[in-house]
Amino acid sequence: MHLYEMTDQMSRLLEFDDDSLGIDSMLLDLEGDINAKTEGTCMVIRTLEAEAKAFAEEAKRMQGKATARVNRIKGLKEYLMVNLQAAGLTSAGGSILKANIQRGNPRCVVVDEWAVPEAFIRIIPEKREVDKRGIMTNVRETGEVPDGVEIEQTYSLRVR
Repeated sequence: MHLYEMTDQMSRLLEFDDDSLGIDSMLLDLEGDINAKTEGTCMVIRTLEAEAKAFAEEAKRMQGKATARVNRIKGLKEYLMVNLQAAGLTSAGGSILKANIQRGNPRCVVVDEWAVPEAFIRIIPEKREVDKRGIMTNVRETGEVPDGVEIEQTYSLRVR
């Protein structure tokens, strides 16, 4: 069965957006044996996977355009500031928009970290984190599960 040959019942599943209760009730109402329902549901899964991939690619493309615009803005601001400073101006513009060079908040730049007095040094403690990969490697090699840990077997559905 091809995607274009899906019944009206299966194609209506594609119209749902994040409404798991509606999808569940529609799946229960579908006519046909379990194999037909499974195949139809797998077709819907594949279609939704393709749509999700297309949306992700479009989001990536749009993010690239947004980044390009932000970089262009930075470049134009830098260009304008350099030219205003070269002309000895702090303000310029027309009747609608104008640009001002203004002083920003002072910021601290560390030139030599070791020369800074101890009074200005903060000690940030190390973060304690469980090495789950190390535990799983140990369990596979020795079969022993350390205290405070449970090994959980999960299942997932794979559409082929």
